[in-house]
Amino acid sequence: MSKKRTWIQKASYGMCLGTLLFSPAESWLEDQHPIEAVTQAEVGMTFQERFPDPNLAHAVYLELYPEKTLFPERVNLESPVSAEQLATITILVDTPERPITDLTGIQQLSHLKTLHAEGNEGGGFNS
Repeated sequence: MSKKRTWIQKASYGMCLGTLLFSPAESWLEDQHPIEAVTQAEVGMTFQERFPDPNLAHAVYLELYPEKTLFPERVNLESPVSAEQLATITILVDTPERPITDLTGIQQLSHLKTLHAEGNEGGGFNS
């Protein structure tokens, strides 16, 4: 059992080292981490700037900060949001009170798998 555990540890160390060595070449050449290679203009973009539809911006905000659902007055669509944060969203839901009418900017949700447009019953999207 001890030899097997040692072999697994060595294999996992090798995989970690391989991941470091074979990261995207352009980021190593530029002497930047891939996450740091984002433009400064994009880093400071707010929810409102990324999503012109305030209801889409609101739905994205609440997906990232679900605790704000209890305190809607604390939702701040003028706060900055990064591409890395947006990439964590896989499900997005609107509400009848805040139906999404414009999907402009939704392509920034690179890992979005499900969109529930429940508030849009009988309505349409502008994109």
